[in-house]
Amino acid sequence: MVAVANRTPTPAELSCAGPSNSCSLANFFVGDPDLKQVVSRTFEAGLRGSIPVFEKGRLRYSLALYRSDLDDDIAFINSPVQGRAFFANIGSTRRQGLDAELRLTTDRWLAYINYSFIDATFQNTFVEASGNNPAADLNGNITVQAGSRLPSIPAHQLKVGATYKVTANWTLGAPATVFAGVRITF
Repeated sequence: MVAVANRTPTPAELSCAGPSNSCSLANFFVGDPDLKQVVSRTFEAGLRGSIPVFEKGRLRYSLALYRSDLDDDIAFINSPVQGRAFFANIGSTRRQGLDAELRLTTDRWLAYINYSFIDATFQNTFVEASGNNPAADLNGNITVQAGSRLPSIPAHQLKVGATYKVTANWTLGAPATVFAGVRITF
């Protein structure tokens, strides 16, 4: 499957779109500054199916590989003014990876395991103010290099769980989610 989509900047992004229009809270709106639409191109391929495993039992499986390239992505950039930030087009970003799932169902049981790997990276180099960052240069800026991971997107995600239907009206369940490889800052 191949898809192309785009989005226009949100009112909050338009309100704080540049060093001279930085804000501490995106809660007021001004005229539209020059932010470009974000355009994404996505490719996805995969397979899914199910097989009977025992009487009234079914094992479902799925595997998907994907890649989304976003042009003119928008990020909330630190302003040189302490405590303020603004939205700006930062070039291209990429999210690619895989999703895999196994799900066992019976008349009373449901058990599942899902795994996702996400490689989310900046595709362009850009500079932003970050005076409190120990890696900042003498001007208080950091350079985000092409290939750096996008912050706050976990590289690995695992979900496991099971439910048991005690009666027609009562179900007990135990889900768990684990994240790894989350980067909070650049």
